[in-house]
Amino acid sequence: MDFEDRTDPFPSIVIRSGKDKFKVKGTTLCIHEQADITRLSKSRSLSKFMHIHEWSEEVTRDTLDPHSNVSSQTKVLFLKSSLHDVKTDAEFVLPNRRLATIGTSWRTPQSRYGEVSFYPGYWEWTEDVLGHHANILHAAKIHAAVHASLFTYVCNKHVLQAFLELWCPSTNTLHTAVGEISISLWDVRGLCGLPVRGEFYDEVVPSSKDLLGDEMCKPSVPRSCKYLLLAYHHLPKDSNGVLIFDWVGFWFKGPLRYAAPPLRSSRKRVHEPKLSRNPSGDVDASNLPRAKDHDEPFTILQIPEDIRDEIYVAAFVSCWLCNFVLPHNKVGKVCASTFKVESRMAHGECFSLAIPILASIYRGLRDMSTFMNLFESSAIFPIHYVYGWIERYLQTHFPPKLEPIGAQMVKYAGENMARHFEPTNHLTLRIGGDSIVEAYSPHRFSRQFGFCQDIPGSLKKEILTCSLKELGRLWQSCTLSGTLSKLLIPGSVSSSPLVTKEYANWWANSNKSSLEKNTRVILKLNHPPDLEKGSKDNQVMPATETDASKPVATCCLEEGVLVTPEGSIGSVNGISASDFPVVDVILNEAEQMLLKFYWERICQKIMTTFIERFSEVRPVIDALIKEMGTYMKDTSPLESHLKVFFDGASNYARTKLESSHKVTREVYEESLSLAKDDLFAVEAKEKEHAKEVESLEAEILQVVNQQGVLKKQLKKLQRKEELINSSLHGAKGALINFQKDVATKKEKISMLENTPYHSETEVEALEKMEALLEESKRDLANFNLFA
Repeated sequence: MDFEDRTDPFPSIVIRSGKDKFKVKGTTLCIHEQADITRLSKSRSLSKFMHIHEWSEEVTRDTLDPHSNVSSQTKVLFLKSSLHDVKTDAEFVLPNRRLATIGTSWRTPQSRYGEVSFYPGYWEWTEDVLGHHANILHAAKIHAAVHASLFTYVCNKHVLQAFLELWCPSTNTLHTAVGEISISLWDVRGLCGLPVRGEFYDEVVPSSKDLLGDEMCKPSVPRSCKYLLLAYHHLPKDSNGVLIFDWVGFWFKGPLRYAAPPLRSSRKRVHEPKLSRNPSGDVDASNLPRAKDHDEPFTILQIPEDIRDEIYVAAFVSCWLCNFVLPHNKVGKVCASTFKVESRMAHGECFSLAIPILASIYRGLRDMSTFMNLFESSAIFPIHYVYGWIERYLQTHFPPKLEPIGAQMVKYAGENMARHFEPTNHLTLRIGGDSIVEAYSPHRFSRQFGFCQDIPGSLKKEILTCSLKELGRLWQSCTLSGTLSKLLIPGSVSSSPLVTKEYANWWANSNKSSLEKNTRVILKLNHPPDLEKGSKDNQVMPATETDASKPVATCCLEEGVLVTPEGSIGSVNGISASDFPVVDVILNEAEQMLLKFYWERICQKIMTTFIERFSEVRPVIDALIKEMGTYMKDTSPLESHLKVFFDGASNYARTKLESSHKVTREVYEESLSLAKDDLFAVEAKEKEHAKEVESLEAEILQVVNQQGVLKKQLKKLQRKEELINSSLHGAKGALINFQKDVATKKEKISMLENTPYHSETEVEALEKMEALLEESKRDLANFNLFA
């Protein structure tokens, strides 16, 4: 294998294998400067990283409950920002206003904006890696996210439409009638299980010096990277990369067990599909034997046996990154620029992936919401994470049948929010020569974290791209720890977080023209679930997408209710009336569908709740009955039927509770005997530990006394050291002076030795010449001019 760096016509690396090294043409990949985050971190300054001393502020303000409209003087917590001015009266332009003017349709392009796709063999390969190499995935903190890639994720077309129409690219937030909400780093961390802290994600092709090293330095990337590049050179490709289909087929040789999911139906689903072709998610390595030709790719590439497992995992991670984590450019392709990161992951290194993922999501939503024609939009980003976020906050999917495992909001893999939470900053993403920057402003949706919401202020400076050095600085600022900044975090996320009166008035005035007035309720939604508590709703489940050909008008969110302009009813959970003309008779049929859905929702709540916890779901059911009353003339039969049921459940729970504290005599005597035995054993251990404590206290006292003696000795030695240092300083000064004197005299002797002198012959010649001159002088003196 041969790697060669070139600078003409652009910086690149040329790859040739042993078979074709004499050919002129090889695989040429563009290389870019690598970010030196290590050097930046050593010279960082806290004042340069946009940190403030206190990120939260506790004050007493006039607040308003947005659901009950009750105002009061309350002591609340505000989340502060270092990137925004104090307050602003800015008006926001949402896509629904601009698109309504140009009449843009909401058809979905073939790329589906980067939505995770099915590829033959990928699920089988994923299970193989999960079963045989889980230790490597756990070391890189990607095990949960790899497991999550075993499933498909879809979103209802009309729900996605409502989301995109209300997404504001200038603030990276979703605008609702009562304020802003958005996707946070904590949401991404919980949904996909990927770390916020870790190494900088630098997606660039390494140079041959980085791959092979030279006489001065060792290779900066693991050995597996060069074999990934050789496999990339071996397979057919175009300028965007190798097809995932070809990549999977080259590396994975096991049998194919899963068929492609069926095409999405245009049916309006009210009930969950009975069958699913997604894997179950249960992975057992004993049921995953390796194929006979498992070693074929290693033989072709002549890979040493000691790194085959590492390269096998790195090859899989490259496919996983390009398909599930950070798709870009063209979907369905493996990019060589990811190999450096993947080889380091397979080597056990952990990367900060949540930050570039959220940066990619923000940039993709910006491109989609500002594009003139969405069908022609080239935006590609991991939109399936947006689907998961929509399900979490809007509950647009069917509930899961099984308890979720792996990537979910309640499992944070040891991350500490109080230490790593960075309220305001910039999100960064490096892909080749592109540096992507998006503002991250959680103080605009701080109610999601339990803070009170105030007017957020406007962004001081919008940064969308920057130099590589600045990109590294922004990333360091986002992940910096040890800043000594203070942040008070609310103890729990309130189900009805407060806003200030100023915010409520400002928001109502600034969004008068943004949110449609002629709207009606099509579906009540539950409030977002508590982020600190796990539930069976944590798993993101696929929803069947309706495929209506007509564009649907703007939707919006209003106090936990999904609403849409009259004349066009949107679709949630598969219930849609967008195909019906808007007349009274058809509207009655739509209302009947809604009533049926409400009743099924009530029955579902009852069937999935333990009898002892019926009191907790009673308010939800009462709210659904009240909502049904807006469409039914008389709900008393339903209320009476439910009352009989809940009364019976209450009697059962009360009776069970009254008798729950009583036990049989045999159980009482046995329990008492066991308790006495336990007491006797504990008392014996107590005495043993008391003696041990006394012994340890005596040892501590002895150590303290020895410390006093040693401290006195240390002081004497320190004074002696000071005297010696003083004498040493004087001796060094005298030595320096003598050294200078010696050097001067040596220089004088050297000059004298080099001085030229007369030889004896020369002296005799000079003396003769001098005698002749004297004789000439006498002759001149005795010369008679007139003789």
